[in-house]
Amino acid sequence: MKCLRCGKEIPDNTAVCENCGFNIEENKLYEKYLKQPVDPEVPADQKSSLIDNPVLTLLSGGLSIFFSLLFISASTIVILYLALFILFVFFTFYLSTKPCKVKLRPLRNVGIAMAYFALGLVIFKFVYQLIG
Repeated sequence: MKCLRCGKEIPDNTAVCENCGFNIEENKLYEKYLKQPVDPEVPADQKSSLIDNPVLTLLSGGLSIFFSLLFISASTIVILYLALFILFVFFTFYLSTKPCKVKLRPLRNVGIAMAYFALGLVIFKFVYQLIG
């Protein structure tokens, strides 16, 4: 086997390279953390959903914030805003369970965070009205 750092040939059962001091055993422990994540395998007709799902999650998270703000500030048609808020929060969490490309996971995570923020705003409004 060859040392990963210096490239010198070393015996297979060696824990540390005699030439450069590279710890091969420790590298094996960290190897699973150093691997790059791969995109999930899906059928060819569903490949576009790997891109669409995180983008839709982000958009529905933004819309859940929008409707939560409308619900908080509205004095009329409150039920409609609450229903739309619940719909978009549900849609956000539903889409977040779908597979997506590794590089688009931050978009999905931001969408989830926005949905949680909107949920917190609405809960705060309910608690504030109960207390006040």
